[in-house]
Amino acid sequence: MTKQPGTAQYQLLARHLIDGIEQGRYRVGEYLPTEEQLALQFALSRTTVRGALRELQARGLVSRRPRLGTRVEARESRAGFTLAGDSIDSLLQFTRDLPFQTLATTELLVDTDQAAVHRLPVGQRFVRLAGVRGERHQVPAIYSVHLVPALYADAVDSLDGLRGSLPEALALQRGQLVHEIVQEVEVCRLDREAAQALQCRIGVPALRTRRWYRLPGGELLVMSTSVSPEGRYTITSTLRRELVR
Repeated sequence: MTKQPGTAQYQLLARHLIDGIEQGRYRVGEYLPTEEQLALQFALSRTTVRGALRELQARGLVSRRPRLGTRVEARESRAGFTLAGDSIDSLLQFTRDLPFQTLATTELLVDTDQAAVHRLPVGQRFVRLAGVRGERHQVPAIYSVHLVPALYADAVDSLDGLRGSLPEALALQRGQLVHEIVQEVEVCRLDREAAQALQCRIGVPALRTRRWYRLPGGELLVMSTSVSPEGRYTITSTLRRELVR
């Protein structure tokens, strides 16, 4: 595996295994090497290996069976874009393969209605950055609107074409890291603006995600709203019970 700047180890292993499946080194119906074998082979932790296998499972390439292992179920990933993760880091990494394309940048002064919808202070000024995620020759996977406090307006132009998290890039420009993400996910139907950007019909069922990104100390960095039509975007999570000893 060749390390690429900004790429997590689990993503490198996942890409290596995906290549092996697509090229026929691991055939449908066969089992991948065990977590322990992969960890030893690539000098990785078991946690990193599990993250890579979760990525393959989210793409529909494998199934995982207790005491049996990880079985190859398909040679090609299913259509759509998948977010798999259980941490702030994995949430910030999920757009690394999809460039952001800016569609419009406008100024916004939060009124009473907008404050209620976006949970922002009335009268605060923001830059409203609208765009899509996806390669320029492909149908976009996600349409998103990012409300960036006017204090950071000078950095917004640098986000066009970015592969990765916009909030993470803004935080790093300030020498900080995203400390907290509050996320809400719900089903909706595409409005005219989103449908046009995503090349869909108005009213198509979609997944809407709202996120509030905060810096250490609670300062709001970005409020984002993203929508994706049915079939283009999947969220998977792994939840574990904390054992009390």
